Amino acid sequence: MILHMSSISDAYRYAQTQSEILTFSEFNLLVQKCFDLAKLQVPSFSVIKDLFDLIDVRRDGNLDFTEWQ
Repeated sequence: MILHMSSISDAYRYAQTQSEILTFSEFNLLVQKCFDLAKLQVPSFSVIKDLFDLIDVRRDGNLDFTEWQ
């Protein structure tokens, strides 16, 4: 993400659609976009889901900005 977005904060704002949180579907689209920009094969769904679950410290199914950082 750092290679293709101006900052991690910018990536978070880019991925958000309606609220102050990042849902899994928004996160999934962001990861896919970054891999497309890098011209790399997108990881499997299970790898993206595991990464999301690792970042989701509160285990609420959403990423807020604090968890993202």
